[in-house]
Amino acid sequence: MATVYVPAQSVEAVSVNGQQGRASTVVDLLRMDKNHALFKVSSGCYWFLSKSECRSALGAVEASAGGYVNIMI
Repeated sequence: MATVYVPAQSVEAVSVNGQQGRASTVVDLLRMDKNHALFKVSSGCYWFLSKSECRSALGAVEASAGGYVNIMI
């Protein structure tokens, strides 16, 4: 088992393997901690995507960041 910290402003901004983070059936949401969503994961390969809104002089722009987390236990 491992705890994965995903940078996010809310858990609704995170998806795991294409499912909204709170509704994911492959990982367990532990809690939000400051600017991170914490998930408990078991061995496997996961795709976490975190969307955030960036402000600029022209208005709000949506940005995305994601990555693979490979865990072997």
